[in-house]
Amino acid sequence: MSGLKMRRARVVEMARNWGGPLGAVARPRARVKKGVEDLLAWAYLSELPKLKTSCATMGPEEAKSAWLGVERWLSELSLAGPARENHFGVVVDWGAQGEPHADAIAIHETVLALDEMALGMPEDWSPIAELGELGGHAAGLPRRALETLCAPAEDGEWRLRKPVSRLVFKHAVLGGCPDWRIDPPEVRIVSDYGRPKWFLRKIVWEDGPTGEVAREIEVDGCDKWRHPLPNAYQKTFLDPDPLDGVIGRGEYEIWRFALDVLANALDVRLVDFEPAPSDRAQRPWVEAGPRRGRLLRDLTARGEAVAKKRAAGKKRPLKNA
Repeated sequence: MSGLKMRRARVVEMARNWGGPLGAVARPRARVKKGVEDLLAWAYLSELPKLKTSCATMGPEEAKSAWLGVERWLSELSLAGPARENHFGVVVDWGAQGEPHADAIAIHETVLALDEMALGMPEDWSPIAELGELGGHAAGLPRRALETLCAPAEDGEWRLRKPVSRLVFKHAVLGGCPDWRIDPPEVRIVSDYGRPKWFLRKIVWEDGPTGEVAREIEVDGCDKWRHPLPNAYQKTFLDPDPLDGVIGRGEYEIWRFALDVLANALDVRLVDFEPAPSDRAQRPWVEAGPRRGRLLRDLTARGEAVAKKRAAGKKRPLKNA
């Protein structure tokens, strides 16, 4: 290369590197776009375990005696890993190098801030419309689930019993989402040894602090021949009981709402990552109801129909009789 060409190349390189009269202007670094669920898993599974607590900087805790060491070792095996956690609530990764990423710490702080929100559940909440009437049991199911998830506060509003941050933390570590699927139940009659039971309400008098007190109890509604007494009634139940599924749907709605809050809040806090909103449905049981479970429900009725048909065939008279 001639001297003229070398000088031109140097001038071109200087022009490209020149940042103006005040010096080079730093360009903003492009952030990596990542889903909010992936960010949570990255923070709690990869980055935050790098931090060793002040009381756990020297590795697993030493035992005061050999037998205590054996007991601790057995306890750790039962937990499928060491139980030493740092103040982020995750198990310490003793082989990790470096410190947690600053964005991971920001994610943890934002997750904890969820507990400061006044999250509540409406009293008319009912996520089981696709299950039908269920013989009158549908009206009480959401209420039972709400009493498990929430508790009434002094202002009359429902408040969650468990922090939202623990729900987010759980699924960041374990993956997946709260189980919202419900196997469609059947309405069955309360029975005893295959025979429907009858019940009867009865008033009994008991001794009280100021005299006799009337109390209503439920007794057997059949006579000694097992015939129903007047005013006797039967009771029904749902098989299988969908209560756990209704609670799971409540947790799903809370968890899914928290993901949207996190995506918006982290967008202005993270430096190296750009959170993408979750693409999960807000209420998947409404958009696509669960399939009917593989239960042996219709086989019994089908067998009874076949037996009746066979019995009817045996009773038919012969043509040439």
